[in-house]
Amino acid sequence: MKRGIMSRAWKVLTVLSLVLNGVCLLYLYAISHPNPYSSQYYETEQVKLELRQLRNGLCELRASRTPQAGQGEKACAS
Repeated sequence: MKRGIMSRAWKVLTVLSLVLNGVCLLYLYAISHPNPYSSQYYETEQVKLELRQLRNGLCELRASRTPQAGQGEKACAS
């Protein structure tokens, strides 16, 4: 009887381990692949675009104020 209980306990632990592993994999997948249909995804992309535009504008401003003509262009390329 004791052997049957231990065997059943191992089966239950194995199933629980597999379920937990599956949940962790789904969570990792959800983190690495954002949902393109969510509003948060579009807000994040909009912020990235605005930041890129601000960086480009700042770079152009620095290039126009730099005494040597080529020095500012090098900074904008990076």
